[in-house]
Amino acid sequence: MKKKTLFLVTGALIGALMIFFMSQCGGGDTPGRIKPAEKTSFYEVTSKLNKGGSIYLYLSTEKFIKTVDEFAVNVRGIVEKEVSKSGKTEGLKIFDFIYGLVKKCGLMEISGVGFSSVPIDNGLNHSRLVIHHYKDKGKGLMWHMAEAAPREMEELEMLPADTVMAGFGDFKVNVFWEWFKKEVEASDLPKFKQGILSVGPKLQKQGIELDKLLGSFSGGMGYVVTLDSNQMKTIPAGKIPLEIPDPALAIIFSVKDDYVFNLLQSKMPPSTQKVEGKIKKIQIPVRPMPITVEPVIVQKDGLLIFASNNRIVDAMFAAKEKGNGLIATDEFKKLSAYIPKKGNGFRFTSSRVFQTVLDIQQKAMQAAGGKEDQEAYKLLKILFPKKVAMFAVNQNTDEGVIIIVNHTMGFEHAMLMMGAAPLGIVAAIAVPNMLTALQKGKQKATMGDMKSMAMAIESYITDNYEAPPGNSLAEIQSKLVPFYIRVLPLKDAWGNDFHYKPGTGDQKDVYFIGSGGRDGVFNGWDQTGFYVVTHMRHFDNDIIFANGQFVYGPKMR
Repeated sequence: MKKKTLFLVTGALIGALMIFFMSQCGGGDTPGRIKPAEKTSFYEVTSKLNKGGSIYLYLSTEKFIKTVDEFAVNVRGIVEKEVSKSGKTEGLKIFDFIYGLVKKCGLMEISGVGFSSVPIDNGLNHSRLVIHHYKDKGKGLMWHMAEAAPREMEELEMLPADTVMAGFGDFKVNVFWEWFKKEVEASDLPKFKQGILSVGPKLQKQGIELDKLLGSFSGGMGYVVTLDSNQMKTIPAGKIPLEIPDPALAIIFSVKDDYVFNLLQSKMPPSTQKVEGKIKKIQIPVRPMPITVEPVIVQKDGLLIFASNNRIVDAMFAAKEKGNGLIATDEFKKLSAYIPKKGNGFRFTSSRVFQTVLDIQQKAMQAAGGKEDQEAYKLLKILFPKKVAMFAVNQNTDEGVIIIVNHTMGFEHAMLMMGAAPLGIVAAIAVPNMLTALQKGKQKATMGDMKSMAMAIESYITDNYEAPPGNSLAEIQSKLVPFYIRVLPLKDAWGNDFHYKPGTGDQKDVYFIGSGGRDGVFNGWDQTGFYVVTHMRHFDNDIIFANGQFVYGPKMR
């Protein structure tokens, strides 16, 4: 029995040793674990990611940063050689100052970046972005602009139920200023140094104490955007006015005292100021606008708020008092699943943002009516689906920053939205500009064709003492092609037929060429003068060329 037990124990030990050996060195055809020749932050970063999802990425940045540093040193050497030839040292000093800021801001301390994404519900994904530095690093500015550890995010309680975009985060403006001032003082740029360091004395002459101003802020700032569907507003937008939910915006700063408010108050007339209980308020008068814009500055409970109207301010304090704000909505409850309650900042984007933007774009493009407009709308809809929504919280740790986000986007949209939720609004501005540029191109091409045709007609008049007789360009095509022009354009750049009219009687050497513009509707030959294109509908205006010059068309700048 003792021999049998000894045999079993010995066999178990040998088996354990074999398993350990194979796990370290590999065995047979099974690849073994490769030990990195250089230390990386792989385990530190990946330990903070979620495994088993649809995306799992890690990037070590240490070699990359080292290469950037070496490249900068080489560039400095080249600059230094050029400086020695010219005798101008200012460029080298500027280079040293800027690169010094880059090195000391903390970017060069990033040792690795990781990203993971896991589907957690129908259409909802949970993602993590880790920006890592080693525990003995983290000396740069960017790691100290927020509190050192996550905190309770009470600002969430102040978001009204109709909030569509919001963000709040730690931002120590006085820390930034002191760091920047210190770097400027240590620089070898006398004029720049004088300019920056004179900011305080200049403000002092205006009755503003810079240290008190910066010291008044307690290190937090954010924004709130709401859309009130119960208050629809009509926006003049050409032939078809647009109806949108009444928007409101508030910019929020956490403050320690009344210094900033009192400073603003001293610059405003007494008639704009009022006190309502614990609330100090400055109402700024403006002209009536299509949306509710009644600017107000409010201070209450350690918050300084710059708002587009009183409605959003009242809704913020009511949400905190009654607990019926955004955090009580079904959309937020779903988006905040598995998201930590503590953080150093958050960002929220409701699906209503892109839904509203796309609806406005669709109405605007329907009013424009062009085929290109509809195609651009389809592209915008693909890039920013109506149901895009996200809630993200960032946390400071002693090893960098972790951003935890729930979102209804695929990987490509997550990457697009992680840095800037308002991109949909940017796109809403950019697409119309793109369409305008496209229409301008067609307008110029049409006018260029009209000039080419006019040259051919004038050459015909020189030889025949009259303009080619006919009621359309198609009728006179055989008279001009190919002797006077190789190809006679029959349609403008919008695909509509050009119009043609020859002179009669004693004016047979007179001719007219016309385009109906984008909509193809031609309103007659009696139109004269020039118009400025400031709206998409202006591309529908006619263009007329007669006897060597444009007599009606866009005013060229």
